[in-house]
Amino acid sequence: MNALPKNPPRPGFPPSPCVDICTLDDSNVCVGCKRTIGEIVDWSTMTAEEQWQVVNALPGRAATRTMTAQ
Repeated sequence: MNALPKNPPRPGFPPSPCVDICTLDDSNVCVGCKRTIGEIVDWSTMTAEEQWQVVNALPGRAATRTMTAQ
């Protein structure tokens, strides 16, 4: 029997940005996926549009966090 995917894709929704590095920094932002704790908690109840807004914001967050960490 094949195992089900951890988070099966849903039409119109982005895949979860989780990369299984679930550690929060001092600002309560995940060091793995760069989502805030609120975004992580609310992810499963967000609309597709809300999830896409978060996913589209993540590259900018990663760049900002990298620059401020140096």
